[in-house]
Amino acid sequence: MIELNPIIELIILNFSIGLIVTISLNIEVGFLRIPQFGRLLAVIAGAINVAAIPGRILALYLGLPAGIEYSDHMYNARIVLQIDNWLSQNPLLSVCIFLFSLILAAIIGGIIGYLCAYPAIRLKGAYLGITLLTFGEILASIAWNYPHLVGGTTGIFVINPFKFIGKGVSSLITLTILAIAILLFIYSELLARSPFGRMLKAIRDSEVAAEVYGKDAVKARSQTLIIGGAIAAVAGALWT
Repeated sequence: MIELNPIIELIILNFSIGLIVTISLNIEVGFLRIPQFGRLLAVIAGAINVAAIPGRILALYLGLPAGIEYSDHMYNARIVLQIDNWLSQNPLLSVCIFLFSLILAAIIGGIIGYLCAYPAIRLKGAYLGITLLTFGEILASIAWNYPHLVGGTTGIFVINPFKFIGKGVSSLITLTILAIAILLFIYSELLARSPFGRMLKAIRDSEVAAEVYGKDAVKARSQTLIIGGAIAAVAGALWT
């Protein structure tokens, strides 16, 4: 098993997460010039999803506390340790849980993007950017001040779906995140060269001209926010 230097791991991890967030921003800002100061919203949603949902589902399945006790720092470490020990004996299920967490984060991020599409239709420029930033700060405040969700300021431990690997697990997780970032980068490049991507750029350059040719700018803006939100939420999930 490959074991990377801890400093190299940290550099790769930060680069990978930053790349994924940048990809989501590029799809929204670069392709369509949507003022996006609210990227925090989808990233935090993805992180909360990983911290709050998969572990609780497994806790329920194993008959462990999954309510308020799960987010209580006095019980959380013990509960997560029991789940991790069980997952370490079920490698296939562990991988499925990891994929489920990412897919769920992407869905939640996409929903947030869809909800953000409404103000994106009504607002433009700095007004839209400020509105999206406000939404992100509201969600962050809820996460920090409502301890029953993800432990509030104390935080909680999250399950480790790669514990079955044993030695070198940290390096494998880092390389997995890097691989996901590269795949998303390839996806964004293919998207940019697709008919959809060219349509977005046409709307960006001249919305009026694009609409004259039958392009639906409102629908395109909504779809772009959904895609960008889903990718950003994946970044939050992986960072957690």
